[in-house]
Amino acid sequence: MNNDNDGRNSDEGRRIASNCASDKRIPFGLKNGLAMHVDEVQRGLGCGCVCPACEAPLIARHGDKNIHHFAHANGASCAGAYETSLHLVAKQLLEEEMHIVLPAVTANLKNNRAPIEFAPEFDQRFDSIELEKKLGKTIPDVTAIIGGNRLAIEIKVTHGIDDEKLSRIRQEGVSTLEIDLSDLPRDVDKDLLRNHVIEATGRKAWIYNAYAVARYAHLLKSGRTMPMTFRGMVSHIDNCPKPARRWHGKPYANVMDDCLYCKFNLHVGSDFIVCAGAPKVVRN
Repeated sequence: MNNDNDGRNSDEGRRIASNCASDKRIPFGLKNGLAMHVDEVQRGLGCGCVCPACEAPLIARHGDKNIHHFAHANGASCAGAYETSLHLVAKQLLEEEMHIVLPAVTANLKNNRAPIEFAPEFDQRFDSIELEKKLGKTIPDVTAIIGGNRLAIEIKVTHGIDDEKLSRIRQEGVSTLEIDLSDLPRDVDKDLLRNHVIEATGRKAWIYNAYAVARYAHLLKSGRTMPMTFRGMVSHIDNCPKPARRWHGKPYANVMDDCLYCKFNLHVGSDFIVCAGAPKVVRN
């Protein structure tokens, strides 16, 4: 159950992320254990910053022509520096702010109806927060504790959640949010990053939401499972409660033409539908 993305071109995002690996420019360095933007420190080696990935000394470059950035003092190219720096700042922001605006919780029905919204966007406060701590069989970037429940937050820069990790998340049943920072501009600063991590929801997606799963299961139970009748190449639902069509006075519906768009349709299986308009048959 997850909400739609904001229309960004995924191929472009992957291209930008791939280029980052060979780019020596880093927007954030580590100083005394805290992530600092290049404009927050003095220029040159005097910045006192190290690479978040390899901990080598950094130079803060404040030029007039090029984007302000950190570079390794030894001229090396650290493939993990950019990703690590964005991860670090995103986690630091969540730890400092102790809240996040969550995207709407929706369910995509297995038909042609629009997603159902179970909960709107919401500014959620944290009771406490844990960074990179094991949660069941996974280690989320951030775990927010809210009223005794846990919310896992993953920061995506180059690598998203793979199928194996998604399977573990579903097994654990812990609601998990992904924040996609993969195609941010190279000169991103803390204000822009804070907006995307804390306030805006366009880069946030529910990878798994326990509340949506429970609500969806309850929704399906409210409907009645109705078998399909196959007549030649056409699938029908006999005794349509609407009714969509009639044949010799008997109500029925065409699955493709009627059921897929019907407001009562909750789910379409291989040989059945779940219909909210059909009252359940009570058997003694």
